[in-house]
Amino acid sequence: MGFKVEVFDHNRHYNVEYPHRHDFFYEVLYIKKGSGKYVIDFQEYEIKPETLFFVSPGQVHEIHYSEDIYGYIFLFNEDFLSISGNENYTSLFDGLVNSAEALSVHSTKLSENFTSVFLQAIENASENDNFSETICRNCLSTILLMSARSARDRNPVYSHKSKGAELVRKFKSLVNEKYAEYLSVKDYAHLLSVTPGHLNETVKMLVGINANGIIDNKLLVEIKRLLAYTEMDISEIAFRFNFKDQSYFSRFFKSKTGFTPKEFRSNHLK
Repeated sequence: MGFKVEVFDHNRHYNVEYPHRHDFFYEVLYIKKGSGKYVIDFQEYEIKPETLFFVSPGQVHEIHYSEDIYGYIFLFNEDFLSISGNENYTSLFDGLVNSAEALSVHSTKLSENFTSVFLQAIENASENDNFSETICRNCLSTILLMSARSARDRNPVYSHKSKGAELVRKFKSLVNEKYAEYLSVKDYAHLLSVTPGHLNETVKMLVGINANGIIDNKLLVEIKRLLAYTEMDISEIAFRFNFKDQSYFSRFFKSKTGFTPKEFRSNHLK
């Protein structure tokens, strides 16, 4: 079965508080009650009531929460996410993951709607018959669509129904796919059939940082993952991301983070 949906509380049988990753599963976590912190790819988010978190396969995450934590969690794989073969849901999920903040549910009506859909999915998942998977897929599509609508008012990439917003989404998707190739803005612009200047201006207007910033941020997250959670030599990591030598790699990393790769690894292990 390509999904699991259930209550999220202290009695949950699967409770991991150390950094880990799901290589194949996406996650939507809806917190109704409680507090704590959720660290996703080295960015810390506050856990508070009426908050939704979205985690993609491969993202390293670590969660700590209070005794009174309560909510719902939906885990699913790529096949389950591609509802009825519709790839737009993958793009939709990527947009929610790339948001700078967790998604807060600001209205009582929307809270009731989210709760109702999660409970419907949980109830039908337990039926385990020929209809349950389809119903749960429909519940997931509703959750993602309601989330995107809610995010639209607070995220310019969602709020702009324009070619610019679509260009930003395609650019971020390409960066997620090709970050290890260390492509330039010019390379990405060529793949997107636009000029580098237009790509930079559009990304800057809608996201607040230029295209190089998006590329570097993605690359840094992946480098940090390998430094923090693997025993790969620093020279191996540099080679993996197509840096011409280790010294250039170290200068790049320190210019962006303030630490050498060795210092970052040592500080994380502490």
